[in-house]
Amino acid sequence: MKIEKFSHHFVVSDFTEMEKRYIGQFINRFSEITYDRFGTQVIVKRYASTTKSFKEFRLHINSFSEFIEHLKDKGLNIDKIIIMEYPLYEAEEVKYDPITFVPRDYQEPIIDFILNSKAKAKLVELQAGRGKCFHIDEPVLTINGWKKHGHLRVGDLIANTYGGFSKVEGVFPQGKLKLYKVIFADGRDAIVSLDHLWQVEQRNTSAGWKVVTTEEIIRILGLAENSRHVHIPLVTNWIGIPNKLPIYPYLLGALIGDGTLSYRSLGFTKEDKHILDKVDLMLGEYNCKLINNGNSKDWRIGLYHQNLSNELKDRLVDLRLIDRLSHEKFIPKQYLNATISERWQLLQGLMDTDGTAGKGGS
Repeated sequence: MKIEKFSHHFVVSDFTEMEKRYIGQFINRFSEITYDRFGTQVIVKRYASTTKSFKEFRLHINSFSEFIEHLKDKGLNIDKIIIMEYPLYEAEEVKYDPITFVPRDYQEPIIDFILNSKAKAKLVELQAGRGKCFHIDEPVLTINGWKKHGHLRVGDLIANTYGGFSKVEGVFPQGKLKLYKVIFADGRDAIVSLDHLWQVEQRNTSAGWKVVTTEEIIRILGLAENSRHVHIPLVTNWIGIPNKLPIYPYLLGALIGDGTLSYRSLGFTKEDKHILDKVDLMLGEYNCKLINNGNSKDWRIGLYHQNLSNELKDRLVDLRLIDRLSHEKFIPKQYLNATISERWQLLQGLMDTDGTAGKGGS
């Protein structure tokens, strides 16, 4: 067995199967076990962790003495255990050379304070520029649409997790770094540095939300009990990008639901007078109107003024929705990223034409 002691924890490895059982017995002493309403045993707290292969255990340094005593009680010869100690890193004196090192303007007063101040204690926070490193080609959603991370500038408004926008206060080039691709459950990914900061929550723990680095996430995912149970906050109430849409959202939703979108002839099928009146009113904006085909529900979308172009057809062509069969229709991307109000209008158009609402809420 080998034990590596660090400042805050120790690592146990190279153990036999019998020694592994002894380690497991010790770890169980640091677990609080309860039961859920179905009678299933649930581990609330565990002050130790292991890798997926169970070839290595990590425990808090405060339990080291008890761990050694536990092994003695089990009859193990402590002298045969390899114990390696890694002392705390001690900072070395660094000579500041103003010739070879050119500080940034905001660093100069800090350097001057450290070198010349007679204060007994100096607390300097140097977090700016750290913990926020994406690949320069990673897309970022701004108020004006998607933009490459490397093209962001101070003052840009980027989407935040609260459904609004946050202003870019600073841009800090990081140079060449080793990057990692973080892949999410839905297939999306992000290419970031090892020290990029994430707000995460681990399922099946009581720790709640916390901020960790990519490196820490890699470590967490390597633990057997935490595999695939790391979550980041999702965007809530996404307000959307305020852009002028080519077709009224409600009208587009209605056409996707019950419209005939052929280049030769546009049509609409509905009997509800309220919906027909609403659609007809909006069609007028594009030099179009509903013309009955001789029955109560089939309508042709014709022109108000024959000498003017069919603006609706032109815009459907631009949206690539023309000549689409029912199963080929889709919601254009700019509508998915539209404002909350516009997305609601689109949904209302879909529900008024081709939607159903059951007792179960779907």
